[in-house]
Order: sequence, then structure tokens, then C-alpha cells
Amino acid sequence: MTEGSSREPDDRRICTVTTLWDSLANVRQFVARNLAAGADHMFIFLDAPAPEVRDYLEGLEEVTVVRTGKNYWHGRRPENLNTRQMANANAVSYLLSPFDSVRWLFHIDGDESLDIDRDGLLSSDAPAARLSVLESVSRAHWDGPVDRFKRTATPDELARLTRRGAIASPHLREYFHGHLRGKVGVRPTLDLRVGIHDAWTRAGERVEAERSPDWNVLHYDCWSSEEFLRKWASPMANRRAKLAGKRQQLQDAVNGVLETPSIDDEERDRRLMELYETHVADDVAALEEIGLLVTPRAEFHAYQPRGLGSDRDAVHRLLDRLVSADRGYFLSPRTNAHPRDLFEQLRRSSLDAELDARLAASLARPPATVTTTE
Repeated sequence: MTEGSSREPDDRRICTVTTLWDSLANVRQFVARNLAAGADHMFIFLDAPAPEVRDYLEGLEEVTVVRTGKNYWHGRRPENLNTRQMANANAVSYLLSPFDSVRWLFHIDGDESLDIDRDGLLSSDAPAARLSVLESVSRAHWDGPVDRFKRTATPDELARLTRRGAIASPHLREYFHGHLRGKVGVRPTLDLRVGIHDAWTRAGERVEAERSPDWNVLHYDCWSSEEFLRKWASPMANRRAKLAGKRQQLQDAVNGVLETPSIDDEERDRRLMELYETHVADDVAALEEIGLLVTPRAEFHAYQPRGLGSDRDAVHRLLDRLVSADRGYFLSPRTNAHPRDLFEQLRRSSLDAELDARLAASLARPPATVTTTE
């Protein structure tokens, strides 16, 4: 519990869902960070075959891994990564909706970590919660762990950075290298949709999410020059979500270097590092001077996960049913395939008594009252 609190510990769980394709080393770090940061159980969808990663994840009690091959997508795999991510996130939200032991499901990427006050989150009755982004400082090399992050800057702070020459113009898109909006968590439900950065009603209205200064997501974007090369100059670059603006311009510049046949490896590396220093590396001195850097609180990263407890087997039995279901139930609401219809279909099949009772209770639960925003 947080200091000064007299509340009894809340035994409900916090889960995460992620669609990823990465190296075993990076996946190990991703899992370790999030389990220590407050996740009780992680649902990970492998976006491409990765036997070593799959074997590692399948050996962890606190992780459920799902392979997303041709059978998973029923031969209709969406080309857009964001579409695949949202389909997978919504599948897990619907999956967990019959289980009251799970209070929150957060949709995060493979280069992110929770940075949360668990007690504050578990005491909230909101249907959705916003995690504000803290982005890792980008420097060529780190002598120790990555522990300095940029908080969101005010307009005045952006202007000061611009005058210092640390950014090209006083806009957050010049300041942050990655996303600006942070990430969202929901109470698992059949009646809301989980997006990349927001929760939505099935009518397409954005749900207003509760916020707290102690609810953040750490974004380990291009925290070093090596990480920059991995993300921008490797096969991974072709599997990212669609880019826009200066990020697409940077990718075009990187591709231009990689596709120039007349230069040798040394010149190629020099040009790539020039792009990194010009467009990505942070002016750490300026950030420190203006007071924009924070260090995550150690107590938020010393958690012992509890897994899914006695619900684990039932969750996996229901997951087996959902994996074989039509993906249309998890895609855009424009498909007119409502997950309530799916649950009704499952109840008419040969479900065991426990799952049937859980699905019946989930269907009987009235939709959460939400406030929508522009």
C-alpha cells in the first residue's frame, strides 16, 4: 500500500496485453520489467514465428502466449499492425470480462513498462485509466540501466528548449520521439473497445479515462544509438505500425542510406549515426537544466506478481474457444459482430458448467456508465 494508507490490500489483478515480434533478450527484459512494475499476468501475442521466444514465454506461469499464424487469423490477417494489435487486445478484454479477479487490462507495446501506483489504480471505480507517457532519454551509450525519462513538457518549457537549440520547434512532436498520448487500461468488458492509446464505446466515442500523476507508462524508445539501429535500420523497421510526419521522414532517410549501393559499411554506419545524432539523440544537459527529467520511483518496480491464481485454468479454457472464433468479433465495430453474440454462441456450445456460469454472469452485467470526450 502507499505510504499513509490504511486500506486493506486489494487482491484483484492487473494484466497487460501486447502484440510483439522481438529478440529473446528484449522479450526477457520486457517481461521482467512489467512483472516487477505491477503486472500480475501478461498476455503476449507473437506477431511472427519466434520459436525461442515462444518456448521461453510458455515456461512462465505469469505469461500466456498466443501464436498468431494463418489458423489464428482464419486466412484473413490484417496488413496493418495497429489493426492486429487492437484485435488481440480486445480478444483479451472480452476473455477476462467474466473474471472479477481482474480489475485492469492495459494495452502496452514491447518497448514499454508500467510505472504505476497499484493501490491507487485498484481503488478506482473508473471504467478506463490513462497512463501518461514518460519517454526514455536517448543518448549514444548508457553506463548503467536506463533510468532517466522525459516527462511531458509545458508550452513554456518547449519554448525554452527551442531557444536552447535542443529541439527544432516548440512542439511535443519535436520533443518526444515516440507517441504522445500514453496508453490506456480498461476494466475488462464486452461493451468497450481497447484501442492503441484510447478506449472507445462501440458507437465510436472516445471514453474519458481517469488520470493520476502516479499512473504512467515508461516508453523505452530509441534510448541508445544501438537501439536506434535495431528499430530503424533492421528488419523490425518493416513490421512497425504505419508512420507519419517526421518519423516517416526519418525512416525514409534511413532507408535511403541502406539502399545506397555505392557506399561501404563504414560510410553507411557513419551516415546512420549522423541521422541518430541529428534527429534522435537528446540534449541531456538542456533537459536537466529545465527540470524535465524524472527517475521512476523504486517502490513502483519491486512487485511480486500473483498470476491469475485459481482462475488460470478457466481463463485458458475460454481462451482456447476465443482463439478459434471469427476474428470479426475483435475487429472494428463496423463489422457488426458484437462480442455478446459470440458469448451467446459459446453458451449454446458444449461449454463446461463453470465457464457457462461465468459467461452468463458477464452477459447479465449492465454496461459500465462512461463519459465520452472529443
